Amino acid sequence: MANEITLERVINYFKGDLEACLPQNMPSYIFEAIQEGVEAFQSGEESKEHYGSAVLFCIVQLCSKGKQSLTIPVDELQEKFNTYACCVELESIRRKGLIKTDSLPTIDNIFDGNRSIRVQMTKEGVDFGLSLDFLDKETKTKLMQLREESL
Repeated sequence: MANEITLERVINYFKGDLEACLPQNMPSYIFEAIQEGVEAFQSGEESKEHYGSAVLFCIVQLCSKGKQSLTIPVDELQEKFNTYACCVELESIRRKGLIKTDSLPTIDNIFDGNRSIRVQMTKEGVDFGLSLDFLDKETKTKLMQLREESL
């Protein structure tokens, strides 16, 4: 199949292009594979195409800034994975129109722990139940369950 999304195709998309590794720059079909890889990696399960490997490939590319080699402690790699996963999730809800942000990550700041992220809830985001802090726990739980069922 010409349009089959394989791990090789996903990794080839990123080779040599650091900007392509930023979640906001990915076309939908690549972004969905990366999202699946993040979820699989976090849950400890294998994705159908092992997309977790593509996620790590992106992280290594971004950390090495395109250099041919990189030495990074495992705990630091895990920390960078968590940061990258957060960026992927923020991009996901941005693409759904639930938030607006002018704080998209760059190659230079994606792993900067001191980087601030400014997010504005859209009407759709508020209606979707992302801002429920004013509700009591029981009501908030029920609304979140309804939200999950509607996805």
